[in-house]
Amino acid sequence: MKRFKTYLLEIFNTNKKISDDHPDLLKDQNDTSTDKNKFVYSYIPKDNEGNPIKDRELRTWMLRNKQGNWETSFTVGGTTETKEDKEFPSDVTERVFGHIQHFVDTVKRNSGNSPIFTYETRNKKKHRIYQAVAKKLGVKAQNMEIL
Repeated sequence: MKRFKTYLLEIFNTNKKISDDHPDLLKDQNDTSTDKNKFVYSYIPKDNEGNPIKDRELRTWMLRNKQGNWETSFTVGGTTETKEDKEFPSDVTERVFGHIQHFVDTVKRNSGNSPIFTYETRNKKKHRIYQAVAKKLGVKAQNMEIL
């Protein structure tokens, strides 16, 4: 079994290149103005025969709040809940990291500033993942829930 730190290092591999136009970014659900306040990403995995697995759809949101920070959340199959802390698939973590990395790169490129994230989770593993992502990308992230 991998240690958590090894697990995160594999997922946050810095050799990956994120393009300006992320394939999971939903253009029809994002603001069209130059000052974007909402980013929505969606990924639907496919089974061995190429059929979409809708109940495993991963959706990641970044919404700007009144304070100028970015509230972030993600759902798997339409829910933010996981059965147990131990049951957190690495493909989900890797995909969410890709979404947040693309978002951070886009905001930095367009505004020159790093975004500040807020999120709500009582799941300790999700909290650690958000914090690891923030540290890796050089941004601040604050959990609004009490753990």
